[in-house]
Amino acid sequence: MSAAARLVVRELLRKDAAPQLARSFRTSSVPKSHYEHGPNYLDFQNWPGRKRKVATWIIGMWVTGLGIPLFAVWYQQNKMKGG
Repeated sequence: MSAAARLVVRELLRKDAAPQLARSFRTSSVPKSHYEHGPNYLDFQNWPGRKRKVATWIIGMWVTGLGIPLFAVWYQQNKMKGG
């Protein structure tokens, strides 16, 4: 038997040679700047274009909140008058 084969057999027969895991799950090892959404995600005060984004969101929600019921009323009234 060659030396390489003996070495392989010896490693396979060792009792304490448990397979090592290649990966592990750690949540605290990544620096804060490497967060998925970037460094500005949780820093609301320093968002680039914050006023424009928040104003657009508020106006959009206002238009949606009033627009859908108004359209529904208009649609139902047009159905009722048959025109």
